[in-house]
Amino acid sequence: FLTIEVTGARTFADAKQVASTIATSSLVKTAFYGQDANWGRILCAVGYAGVALDTNKVNMAIYPGDNSDPLVLVKGGEPLLPVDEARASEILKQEDMRVRVELGLGSEEARMYTCDLSHDYVSINADYRVARVFSGIQPTGVPQLGNYLGSIKNWVTLQSQHLDPASSQPHDQYISIVDLHALTVPRPPARLRTDTFEMAASLIACGIDPSRTVLFRQSTVHAHTQLMWALACITPVGWLNRMTQWKSKLHGSQQYGSLNVHSAAAQSLLTGLFAYPVLMAADVLLYGATHIPVGDDQIQHIEFTRDVCDQFHKTYGHVFSAPRVLLSQTKRVMSLKDPLRKMSKSDPNDSSRINLTDSDDAIIRKIRKAHTDSIQGISYDPVERPGISSLLSIYAALRDVSPEQVVQEMEGFTNLQMKEAVASAVIETVGPIREHMARLVDDRGYVERVLRENEEKAKSVAEDNWQNIAKCIGLS
Repeated sequence: FLTIEVTGARTFADAKQVASTIATSSLVKTAFYGQDANWGRILCAVGYAGVALDTNKVNMAIYPGDNSDPLVLVKGGEPLLPVDEARASEILKQEDMRVRVELGLGSEEARMYTCDLSHDYVSINADYRVARVFSGIQPTGVPQLGNYLGSIKNWVTLQSQHLDPASSQPHDQYISIVDLHALTVPRPPARLRTDTFEMAASLIACGIDPSRTVLFRQSTVHAHTQLMWALACITPVGWLNRMTQWKSKLHGSQQYGSLNVHSAAAQSLLTGLFAYPVLMAADVLLYGATHIPVGDDQIQHIEFTRDVCDQFHKTYGHVFSAPRVLLSQTKRVMSLKDPLRKMSKSDPNDSSRINLTDSDDAIIRKIRKAHTDSIQGISYDPVERPGISSLLSIYAALRDVSPEQVVQEMEGFTNLQMKEAVASAVIETVGPIREHMARLVDDRGYVERVLRENEEKAKSVAEDNWQNIAKCIGLS
């Protein structure tokens, strides 16, 4: 939606003046008409920047400052007449009343207009926003192959894609190394610093271009924790209690069906681990992210963020845009030793994973020893043949084909031949990343400089947005 917020309006005529001013600007061709204080429908919707407006998605309403129900004037492009003029007059007398107009766009692009009518003239402050992708990654040191195929490879691809092919504007991409989230599992300070640096160097080595992606350390942007606290103050405990990740981390792979925050087993639960979904929501909303690339195991967190976003709007008014999910096509990469578990850096057995700094010999050795079965032939069946299927999935993800295509390609292969093919594909991808990583480790100053420069960009956006949020909730 194109959203127009009007503050300081005191009459219908004032709000009409806003519509008229916007209609005659070069930014948006939009007009409203009405007679005798009645609001009409969209008269003209030409669009902007080559993007059409969908008049069937036009909404207009006056929002009172006391958070009571808004007075809806236009819904779905159709005027709701006659207008309750008595209620409108009552709302318009309130100090923090605002008029809100939503125009449906045929694009992910958006502009936010704030129109101040408290003076004798109409000023329109435009904050141009294209689609914005936000991702976060834990500073776990050098990533493993599951991190690369599950997230990083997709982020690299997104740098050269347009989320909306009809748009002439490229999207923004922000990647945060979430070192504040890392504190939920305390580690020695020196280890955290090293892990954070190695993660930054690894992302660049994998193809993240700091000139096209804002790569930064979360803790350097203080507005993350400021917004987190504001959101925590309106987030019900019950919402956090339903989240599955703190339960799985608390109990590992055990069943946790009835586990809740009041259970005896949860009394050792640390507050940070329980509440960190609120910080995740703050990470996303702080930058006005429109798209969040995630795997299917992270969808619950995006739904939580959208719920928190709605809760904020009900409490303070409309500030954020609810983000959308960009679902990764790559399924979870499973452990080489236990194909029923996810490949992870936290697994004490190094042979369970491929690290992006592993030598060619180490990669060959690990894949040769990977868990498979004694069934003859190559087939993809994650239920009956999880080990074989996991290796086929790795090969397919590296080659950008389906597992079924891989089965056809490897028809007649023995398990050993299949493993050799998988190892060769992994080496072909990991080898250049490993070499680039080694060069970056030797040039620490370059990596630190890239982070500092990108952190200034992140701070600029975050601080501007936080100032608007702080004003909305009464902190400025």
